[in-house]
Amino acid sequence: VLMLTTGFFMGTFIATYQITADSIFLNRLGQYLDKAFLAAGILGIVTTFIFSTFQNFIRFSVLTQISVALIFFFTVAVYVLLHYGNPEWHNIVIFFIYCGSGPIIALLLLCYWGTFGRLFNFRQSKRIIGWIDTGQLIAAIIASFLVPLTSVLLPDTTDYLMVCSLSMLIVGGLLFMISSRF
Repeated sequence: VLMLTTGFFMGTFIATYQITADSIFLNRLGQYLDKAFLAAGILGIVTTFIFSTFQNFIRFSVLTQISVALIFFFTVAVYVLLHYGNPEWHNIVIFFIYCGSGPIIALLLLCYWGTFGRLFNFRQSKRIIGWIDTGQLIAAIIASFLVPLTSVLLPDTTDYLMVCSLSMLIVGGLLFMISSRF
């Protein structure tokens, strides 16, 4: 149940963040899409390398907590910069929001499936893997439908970053509960 709930809130984060990052980037900086793909690829490789390197030195449960905390603080920082920061920096921030979506999602999936792999043996995994992944899928579908419907409540697309931050806060709490209990 904890993994299903964690998957649900990760799915909420992933769908909401991706929709927000894509729409903001394409509205303001769509002409730089080729450069953003290249930067996202490089960031993805570097992030995955750093994560796998730290796995050798830091306990996995601590590494997942650090990763989720960094994603949470990144999301909050980006929101604050876009709402209260210098407008001259907005395009750079938007570029990094978009380029960060791939590495952030990769990190979250590494944390989620790494936790899953450490909680269950192969026999248990075969039995429950189908419904464990359902949480992420349901959340992604719901978020994809709710974003257009809630645009009246949150007229500025960047406000969805607060939904992302709340989701990460909940994911962090759930992963802490999982690691301390199991």
